[in-house]
Amino acid sequence: TCTDIDNIKQAETQIQIAAEREHAAAALRESEALYRAIGESIDYGVWICDSGGRNIYASPSFLKLVGLTQDQYSNFGWSTVLHPDDAESTLSAWQECIRTGGMWDIEHRFRGADGQWHPILARGVPVRDKNGNIKHWAGINLDITGQKKTEALLRESDRRKDEFLAMLGHELRNPLTPISNVAQVLSSSPLKESTLNWATETLIRNVTHITKLVDDLLDVSRITRGLVKIQRERVELVKLLKDLTESILPLIQTKHQTFNLELPTQPIYLQGDPIRLTQVFTNLLNNAVKYTDLDGRIDLRVSVECSSIFVYVQDNGIGIEPQLLPHIFDLFIQGRIELDRSEGGLGLGLTLAKKLVELHGGQITAYSQGINQGSQFLIQLPEFVKETALTKPLTLQNSTKETDQGLRVLLIDDNEDVVESTALWFTMSGHQIAIARNGTQGVST
Repeated sequence: TCTDIDNIKQAETQIQIAAEREHAAAALRESEALYRAIGESIDYGVWICDSGGRNIYASPSFLKLVGLTQDQYSNFGWSTVLHPDDAESTLSAWQECIRTGGMWDIEHRFRGADGQWHPILARGVPVRDKNGNIKHWAGINLDITGQKKTEALLRESDRRKDEFLAMLGHELRNPLTPISNVAQVLSSSPLKESTLNWATETLIRNVTHITKLVDDLLDVSRITRGLVKIQRERVELVKLLKDLTESILPLIQTKHQTFNLELPTQPIYLQGDPIRLTQVFTNLLNNAVKYTDLDGRIDLRVSVECSSIFVYVQDNGIGIEPQLLPHIFDLFIQGRIELDRSEGGLGLGLTLAKKLVELHGGQITAYSQGINQGSQFLIQLPEFVKETALTKPLTLQNSTKETDQGLRVLLIDDNEDVVESTALWFTMSGHQIAIARNGTQGVST
């Protein structure tokens, strides 16, 4: 028999075509979902424009950022949320890109629904058909807030370093000038005794100043690299503060300032490094004197509360600007930097104070109501140690006996001036000197 199965075959073909279409549609949906997921994983996703440059799709994350619907965004609503400084240049650049068919690559700022300006990096390329005609534009929006913050921090860091180097040059030049002048005076002869005394005092004063600057620089370097170790011992804080304030009183008196010292009558003991603690409190008091005008007031108070020691250093001086206060302990930070100022300093004192207090297990905090409202620094040190719980500190015995005879001294240094000047000083002091120019010579001497 012969049976006509044309209808059956056509039906099978239609079924196969329908199945293939469904499979292709499912694959397309899966592909779209995949690319949509990839796009949404990018802050702030992808965008698509038609050949005329009109947006037909923007990721929901970006629409949520700018607070627009897709319809609003498609009708060039995105231009209304551009930063005023970026709007004209962005629109002009996009029109030129549409005209030429070039790549889209621009940074601009959008006002978010939160009212803040968000930096966005937009990039895109034209999508062409087989004839080379542009069918669509496709691209991404990248959130570059973190990058911009990092760039701003780097610029600020560079600016602070530049200011610091300028200040360092100024601070070093000041003492070097009188040292140079004294050297010229000493080269003359004969010299009166009064002139020699003046030259000696000038050299000592200015060399001491340079030494302090260099010591601060080295201390900051060692502390930031974790090379400074606290030599802990029993410290009587009240006595330590009394001793250091006596050395600062002459400076306070020259500015006719009032100094109020409030210390407990009973001793306060803690485990710490007396040299480093003295450095901390000296830096704070020197700053208080430096940044307080004539006839100003400086307070130093100590109290013990909840098994912690609190030291307050307060003044009614120039105060701290609100924008500077959160960064007052940062490296190279200084308020009202002026190269023609009469007071010296590199702005390292507070950084050193903070690091040293933290090495003692404490913390330091700065307070100020603003310009000309004075400043207060609060140091909190860990639980103090009761005197009865402490053993008598070990006293090291000097292994060398005092003698009127000179010592035999070996100097090792590759700097000619250092060796010659040090050798002369030791020889004039009655010691026998041997000199080596390097370590190998020193060992064999």
